[in-house]
Amino acid sequence: MNNNKIAIIDIDNTLWDFTTVLYKRLYNKFGSIVPLHSEWHDWSFWKNFCDPETFYYTVKEIHLEQDRFGVYPDAREFLQEIKSMGFQIIITSHRDLETHKQHLNGYIIIN
Repeated sequence: MNNNKIAIIDIDNTLWDFTTVLYKRLYNKFGSIVPLHSEWHDWSFWKNFCDPETFYYTVKEIHLEQDRFGVYPDAREFLQEIKSMGFQIIITSHRDLETHKQHLNGYIIIN
């Protein structure tokens, strides 16, 4: 029997604060019509004030600039703890292929 353990970790909102950056960008574009991110109960929250092209372009912009924002202060410790428990770590994200190649390939925090 294979005892290999794998942890699949999503970058956004697990290793860095994507939601706050997204909220600020949307607020700058649309103003107070954007609900607070504490009110985002599903991923279609934006459909009441934003078209898909603008929303996904905004998400892509953020992902392209991701290096500017840094990771959560405890991201390294979090990953090290998972690794110390015997897990192989796979970093993943649902994003545009261009931003995936630019950031995920170079986003390894620990080996």
